[in-house]
Amino acid sequence: MARHRHPDSLHLTWRATIDSAARFYAHLATAVRSGLPIAQAVALSADAAGGWHGRHGPAWSHRLQRGDRLADCLVGEWPLAVAMIRAGEHSGRLPELCQHLAETAKKFIELRDRALGQAAYPALVITCALAVPGVPGLVTGNGSIWAVFGPPLLFWGLLATVVGVVWFLPAVRERLERIALASPLSWLLWPWEISIASRIISAGYAAGLLAPDCLDLAADAALLPQIRERSHLAAQALRQNRLDDLPAALRDIGWPTVWLNQAASGEIAGRGEATLNRIADDAHAAFAFRLDWLVRILCGAFYGLAVLATAITVISMYAGMIQQTMKLIPSE
Repeated sequence: MARHRHPDSLHLTWRATIDSAARFYAHLATAVRSGLPIAQAVALSADAAGGWHGRHGPAWSHRLQRGDRLADCLVGEWPLAVAMIRAGEHSGRLPELCQHLAETAKKFIELRDRALGQAAYPALVITCALAVPGVPGLVTGNGSIWAVFGPPLLFWGLLATVVGVVWFLPAVRERLERIALASPLSWLLWPWEISIASRIISAGYAAGLLAPDCLDLAADAALLPQIRERSHLAAQALRQNRLDDLPAALRDIGWPTVWLNQAASGEIAGRGEATLNRIADDAHAAFAFRLDWLVRILCGAFYGLAVLATAITVISMYAGMIQQTMKLIPSE
């Protein structure tokens, strides 16, 4: 199977917005199930989705009318979506995998909105805590307006700079991607990788593809470059008979034992496809649960930072007032 170029997966020049993706793939799943030709289904789904997908859908539909595959038309789309659409086209499970994409996007939207809602109040508190110490000086005429607005602007500017460095500098981003699996984030990342890989490998099996080809398909959807490289190497080892079967390849990739044992049991029982679907469901549920708790913990930490900033501000203001009062008390 030809190997497809994988763009930077974590670099969110994700031109395809997650909001329009959720609408597009939900509509596409319904349209394909209803029996519409794929070109018409894409055009209608893009029109209903709007946004980035709405702008690019007509061009995709035109290419489909010329005989191209949908996965080959999705230039600029998420690597995950391209790989899952490719697996769906191979396996005849396009509606099912489109629905899975839509549900995944909706889950991220839900968590994003919750995180923004929970972070809004602490962000306001931090801004006020940094600005308040400069207010008395501004009121009495002894201070500058920058004493009020400078500290909040400096704090948020530094935070934006750190995020920008991580986001837009390839060397920094690639380094973080490389160490992600060795960090506590692996607790969150492995269920995601396993959920997607299991779904795609299962679809590949349903299409009659061999295990190495299924692994190459799954590699294109991997979030981290490490997993991508390991998956392609494992596929190559299977082709060259250096690995015995799919569970051995998954062990080489680094799958955690709990899911690796399930895959091995399914392979032995001759129910590899059904077992992989079950693994995908379990891993997706684990990922959603862990991501939900990560969002809660981060929002709690942000709130704690806001409380700390407020406490420091209050203490510093009272300390200054006490010093001023002590100066006014005549010494004996």
